[in-house]
Amino acid sequence: PDIPARIDEVIKNSPAYLAGFKSQDLVLSINKIKVSTRDDFVQEVRQHPDATLDVVVERDSVEVQLSVTPEQVIENGKIVGRIGTSFKQEQRVIDEFFVTTHYSTLGAFVKATEKTWDNSIFTLKMLAKMLTGQISWKGVSGPVTIASYAGQSANMGLKVFIGFLAIISISIGVLNLLPIPVLDGGHLMYYIVEIFTGKPTPESVMIIGQKIGFSLLGFMMILALYNDINRLITG
Repeated sequence: PDIPARIDEVIKNSPAYLAGFKSQDLVLSINKIKVSTRDDFVQEVRQHPDATLDVVVERDSVEVQLSVTPEQVIENGKIVGRIGTSFKQEQRVIDEFFVTTHYSTLGAFVKATEKTWDNSIFTLKMLAKMLTGQISWKGVSGPVTIASYAGQSANMGLKVFIGFLAIISISIGVLNLLPIPVLDGGHLMYYIVEIFTGKPTPESVMIIGQKIGFSLLGFMMILALYNDINRLITG
């Protein structure tokens, strides 16, 4: 949606902060180029790292002229500009783009099943892309990040909060069914092997499998906590 370029937050000691930007400033133009939406403003800033920009904002019904120089930031291997502002998308604007649809009990069950299936496939695809290096392992989150997003979703309403809990439950369920020893999926793997071989998995093999499984889980837990702490430090 076309969101007005009204600044919500200015990071302390950022280029925008030092240039005099304030919360609730409405950006009108950059270098005499009209700014109509938030995306217009963001794109102009990103395309001009280390270049001074003349910005006109509306503050308390008065136009104010400011000059800011975006700092250089490397993002996905490219140098882009950043000034340290954030925008808040008002809920009333978001609501305009949503339609509430009601289903019968059977229809709701079918839709829920389809959504669960789609989210499960999506989770598996993301795991595969992490293993192949297509996406970063920084996407792995731990309890700190999950608690943070749980709080944010709760503030957005009961529907959003329940939806967030559903996504977390599906993700945990998918991970639990992976063929990793010590998980339920690992036990299913042993049962399948037993069906085809006609005899139980040797205890020595199960012990080795458990060690591998614990090592993998330990690695994932350490990675998730590291990412959580890194997010807290870097913001």
